[in-house]
Amino acid sequence: MIKKTLKRIGIIGAMKLEVEQLISHMTIDDTQEVAGNMYYSGCLHNQEIVVTCGGVGKVNAASKPRF
Repeated sequence: MIKKTLKRIGIIGAMKLEVEQLISHMTIDDTQEVAGNMYYSGCLHNQEIVVTCGGVGKVNAASKPRF
């Protein structure tokens, strides 16, 4: 039998409203502030995820530190 291993998924929301919707539906295990950005770690539908707000635009999203 092959055991499937789920990996953690990182989600960068462009707007605060998007991130608030996700974190309201997830079970949060940890919250960290890194370089002024909040990162929320937890589970959503049995999947480990990390959520942060990156701001609008690809430059903002790409500039977020890696968790």
